[in-house]
Amino acid sequence: MKLSWRTLTRRQAERRLFQELRGRIFHITSTSNFLEIVRAGAIKHNRDGELKSNGNYNAYFKNRGCVSFCDLHGNLQPRKVREAALRKYDIFGQGDGERSVFLFLHPSKYEKIISWTHWKAEKAWSEMVVPHLEAGYPGSVPLHEVEEALLVHIPLSESAATFLRATQEAQSGERHNAA
Repeated sequence: MKLSWRTLTRRQAERRLFQELRGRIFHITSTSNFLEIVRAGAIKHNRDGELKSNGNYNAYFKNRGCVSFCDLHGNLQPRKVREAALRKYDIFGQGDGERSVFLFLHPSKYEKIISWTHWKAEKAWSEMVVPHLEAGYPGSVPLHEVEEALLVHIPLSESAATFLRATQEAQSGERHNAA
């Protein structure tokens, strides 16, 4: 698995990185979860809810024992995909100084991917899916099926960093006063 990294502003991520992601299928995780994935030797599905996740407990692919992926490969509706990726799924995170890891599925494994359209065909309306973007890989994904891991850091803007520090200091003061 190839390892690479980038530090980008939110705007750079939305423009340049999105261009790199087009045509590929990838899973997004945090750096701490990535370390667990490396230790396990696989991206594990979370059907039983034992793993840290984004908190979506009624996700269509999770409920079927699949690992969720973003599918930007061969999609015929690029504008809808871009909208879903940037606004609904927020693949670049909140720009909160955290790092995301993009795990790119090897193209030879694309045929294993289950499209979001299965959700539509099943009329599984009570379960969550991101139309035009989300896809599932049945079972766990062995690391040898991951072509590349790309760590992306989107630092806080100076004004956001100042606001975050002030908020943390205020919360710290409240806890001190409560004790």
